[in-house]
Amino acid sequence: VRELFLHTFVTLFTSYEQFVLNRGQEDAINRDSVANFDCASFLSDQPNSSIPFLAAFLETQMFATFIDAKFMAQSK
Repeated sequence: VRELFLHTFVTLFTSYEQFVLNRGQEDAINRDSVANFDCASFLSDQPNSSIPFLAAFLETQMFATFIDAKFMAQSK
């Protein structure tokens, strides 16, 4: 079950890095994860069958934390 879950998430989020927006260093201080990820473009690049799940998942605190960590790693 773990491997199936992992494989599903890896498949869904393989290209997520293309949609993480690069901002200047001043934005790193006042960051907003919604502003750091292009949700609309990401969703439009996904299969229609995955969009309802992904749209809900992109609004979770866990995803916001994930994008914040990615954004902070890019801005170093």
